[in-house]
Amino acid sequence: MDIPVGGKLYSSQTLPLLLDFVNVVNDLDFNNKEINDDVIGEATMQILKNTKKIVYRLNSNHSSSLGLHPVIYFYSKDGRYRTVSFLAVVDFVMELDKRKRINDFIQVREQFEECIIKYDYLIRQIYLKYKSVQKSYKDVSKLFQNIVINLQAGKTIDNFINEIISSNDFQYLTIRTIDQENNSSSPDFNTNKKSEIYIKDALKNAPKCKICNGLIHRNSISIDHIQRKQDGGLASVDNGQITHPYCNTGYKN
Repeated sequence: MDIPVGGKLYSSQTLPLLLDFVNVVNDLDFNNKEINDDVIGEATMQILKNTKKIVYRLNSNHSSSLGLHPVIYFYSKDGRYRTVSFLAVVDFVMELDKRKRINDFIQVREQFEECIIKYDYLIRQIYLKYKSVQKSYKDVSKLFQNIVINLQAGKTIDNFINEIISSNDFQYLTIRTIDQENNSSSPDFNTNKKSEIYIKDALKNAPKCKICNGLIHRNSISIDHIQRKQDGGLASVDNGQITHPYCNTGYKN
C-alpha cells in the first residue's frame, strides 16, 4: 500500500501539519512566541537541517531511515490520517535517538507494530482527553516509549498494556472487550469498516524486513546481502533480501 506520510497531499491541514512538524523537531513553541527575526539566516538553516534529518529517519531511502510504514504509524485502523500519531512518532523517534535506543526498537519492532495495531484505539482515547493534537502527542509518544521498554523486558503485550493503563500517567485509558471491538447494529458495512477490512487483509500480505520483520514501505527499501560482501557474499538473487535502510546499513553492521 502506497499512502502518503502526511495524509492528503492537498488539504487545509497540510501547511499547519508542516509547521507543527518543524516546531516539534526543533522544540519550538507552537505559537511561535520564541522565534525572533533571523537576519543572517544561520538559525533558519539549522532548523531546516534538523528537520531534514528527521524526514530521512522516518521514511526515505537514506541509510538512516527506519522506513516506518505510514498505514501503521500515521493512520487509524480504518484508514483515517491522524496528525497526533504523526507528531507522536516524530517525538518518539527523536527520544529513541537521544537515548541511543534505536537498536532497542529494532529488536522489538515486529511486536511493537503488532501492539499499536491491536491497541490502536488507545491513541484516540489519549487525544480525546486533551482534545488537542498539540497537547496530546507527547502522551502518545510516552505510550510508545513504554511499549518498547516492556517488550525489551520480555513481557507479553496484553499483560504490560494492562500495567501501563494502571499507572498514574495513563489511568484514564480503558481496554475494550472483544464485543465492543466487533459491535455493529447494521447489516451493511459503512465506509470506515470497509477501509478497516481492506487494510487488515492487505497487511497480511505486505512485505516485511528480513532483519527486523517490521512492515516494509515501497518508498523506503534497501537490498541487503544475506552473506555480507566482506565475507565473500555475491550480488546474486539468492543472496539478496529486502530490508529497511537502517536495518541493513546501521543495525546489521
